[in-house]
This record gives sequence, C-alpha cells and structure tokens, in this order.
Amino acid sequence: MKNSYLQAYLVEGACRSKRWGFPMLQPCHIIPEELIAFSKTKGKENINKFVHFYEEDDKILPFGRDPRKYFPRLSQFGGVISCDFSVYRDMSFSLQISQTLWNRELTFWLQYRNISVIPNVRYSDEQSYEFCFEGIPKNSVISIGTHGCTNTKDDIFFHIKGLSETIRQLNPEAILFYGAVKNELKYILHSEKIPYRIFPSDTSEFYKNKEEKTYPLFDSLDARGA
Repeated sequence: MKNSYLQAYLVEGACRSKRWGFPMLQPCHIIPEELIAFSKTKGKENINKFVHFYEEDDKILPFGRDPRKYFPRLSQFGGVISCDFSVYRDMSFSLQISQTLWNRELTFWLQYRNISVIPNVRYSDEQSYEFCFEGIPKNSVISIGTHGCTNTKDDIFFHIKGLSETIRQLNPEAILFYGAVKNELKYILHSEKIPYRIFPSDTSEFYKNKEEKTYPLFDSLDARGA
C-alpha cells in the first residue's frame, strides 16, 4: 500500500525511536468538542472540529498517498487525530509494523507543520505492544478507535488488555474514544482515574438520527401504554 521510497519527506527533521526508528511525536493537550471524518472535509473551511481518520482504509488512502495535496484542507480545521491505517491481529507482524510506521510518519509530518495532532494508539494483540506505543509521548491526550473493534468476546478481551497496557506505558493525560466503549473498559478507566471522552461513531449517529426521524410519534407516547 505504501510507496515509502517516495515519501522520505515525511520524516525530514524527525528524531527517531531507538528500536524501530519511528519518528517521535509531540504531546497534545487539547480535547476537541467535535470530530469530523476525513472523507467529509471537502468544501468545509475554518471549522473548529478535529479531523479523524477512523474510516475504511480506502477512504483515507488519498491522504496517505499525497498528504501535501490535502494539507491546505486539513489546516482549516482545529486539529487532527492522527492517521489510522488498519492494524489487525491476523496481519503479519511485519505488516503491522509497516502500517504503524506509516501512521506515525504521517502524524509527525502534520505536527512538524504546526497542525495540532492528537496521537492515535492502535494495538492488535500482545505482540503489537513491542511497537505500537513507540514514538507516542507520555502524559499526552491520546485517542483510541473502538468502532467495529469490540464486536466479539475476543475483540473485547484484546481491548481490555490493550487499554491496560496503553495506560501503563503512556500514562495518558486523557483518552478520547471514537466508537462504543464497553463497561469493562470504563471500569479500567475509572480504576486508573483516567479522564476520557467518548465520540459516537458516524454510523451510530446515522442510525440514531434515522430512528428519531422515522418514529417521531413514539416520543409523545407513555412508555407504560396508558
């Protein structure tokens, strides 16, 4: 997916981590009020929302392939949650590292050009802990995408472990979540006294609004049927 030999400019000026050579990111201490998906930013200007990349890879691939083309658009917003090309448990270890490196390079490139960027954490299983936190600063606001990632017991299990390891390694100032947050994850956050904010996914908002628009009559009915 990535043509890395064409994108050396992404890490110009970067300090790199010792083990994997990931660019070192700067902390962010901003908690946005609203988010907007990258694919919905066309034609929008001077908006205080933060842009997120929690979408299918094909929707964010244009930015990954040519970030310079989209920089003027992104610079119109309040900031960005860093790139989120997929990292799955069933991917090869080398591909998981490659995807994470690409996400980190794109994030550094935006930060280096003075865009406020909240680091995104994307883990898969315990094996990914070897690299998934590298380059992400401690004591920063960070973001985690859960949309579509907590559908099975295995998904929830690995998110519980991943969140616990994220807190242990990064000691985040606060955590933003894009998507549903299971009670098991909330328990960890409360136990560790980590402030957090949940942003519903665009899909859940779509169906919520659709239900509200389709069945307005029910709002005026007594739930007991009286």
